[in-house]
Amino acid sequence: MEIYPQVLKTEQARVTLDDLEDLQDDMEDLLADAGEVGEIMSRDFSTVAGLDGVDDAELEAELAGLEDMDMGELEGELDMGGPVGMPEAGGLPTPTSQGMGAMGLPAAPSAMPVPAGGGGGGVDEYGAPLTV
Repeated sequence: MEIYPQVLKTEQARVTLDDLEDLQDDMEDLLADAGEVGEIMSRDFSTVAGLDGVDDAELEAELAGLEDMDMGELEGELDMGGPVGMPEAGGLPTPTSQGMGAMGLPAAPSAMPVPAGGGGGGVDEYGAPLTV
């Protein structure tokens, strides 16, 4: 109990009134932000963006009409312009003419590469060379 007053004095000397006021201001700002978030989350969205006065029955009827609409009618309204084809290559070099495989990729190596130091250390389970 004798040490308590001494510790209290050192801690009070370390904390200034400006620090406490700043902390109080920060707490007020945080509480105001929390209040705004709560207000936003509790809004009634039925009155937002002109939805006030929209009848649910009208929306249901419109949805049912869209569901009943024949997809052929929709396709007839859209002009797709026929199938789209790829343009002709017109003399462009092909992968096989450049020494590559049919997929345009270089040929796969036939053996594992040997490290510059002669290797001999083997490889780990991922194929990386082991250092000796």
